[in-house]
Amino acid sequence: LREKVEMLAGLGVDRILCLKFDAAFCALTATQFCEKILVNGLAIQHLVVGDDFRFGHDRSGDFAFLQKTGETNGFSVQHTCTYQVEGERVSSSRIRDALERGAFDHVARLLGRCYTMSGRVVHGDQIGRTIGVPTANILLQRSISPLNGVYAVEVSVTADANHQSEELIEAVANVGCRPTVGGSQVRLETHLFNYKKDIYGRRITVAFRHEIRKEQKFDGLEALKAQISQDICSAKTFFSQLTNC
Repeated sequence: LREKVEMLAGLGVDRILCLKFDAAFCALTATQFCEKILVNGLAIQHLVVGDDFRFGHDRSGDFAFLQKTGETNGFSVQHTCTYQVEGERVSSSRIRDALERGAFDHVARLLGRCYTMSGRVVHGDQIGRTIGVPTANILLQRSISPLNGVYAVEVSVTADANHQSEELIEAVANVGCRPTVGGSQVRLETHLFNYKKDIYGRRITVAFRHEIRKEQKFDGLEALKAQISQDICSAKTFFSQLTNC
């Protein structure tokens, strides 16, 4: 959510209203949503939605419903046309599908930027450090991650309170619950290449560039360590090929 808010703020949006999607909100009919949220809550004057926008219980409300409601309650409604890239409709489902396939070039074309995850670096179990591969750990504040595996990434570290960022740092990252060590919580673990600074408590943004493999369970730490070494080599090879293009 924070990433979305920061991006919207960067586009000049002054205010963002986040509604809690709970059972009561889910049960609102299209009429109740318009009355409670749009008319009584926001006193809306003009509304812009996607051309395929649906809302209300059982997705009963649509653009035509909003237009009719607007005529009754004194607000106008405008829809945005479907946005396409190279003839393909841009949608969240298409982006999720591309992420699951590890098609990050395709994702970047649809988003207009690299896919990123960000958060504050927290202390982990220190297992990576004990096998010679220290990581910057982020607990993912999401119930389901579209990614699960090992990736070549670029990391931007927030340098100060004014959100000034350092240059991109090449790295390898794992997204998952770490089954080899009995992990249960999904987290993002990133090993930054040739980087020794203490960044605990600082925010980092991780841009995903290439999928190396899916997450898997190994027989023990030695097998995991050997695979991580291969993953690091794969990530460095990927970045060297980019440099040489």
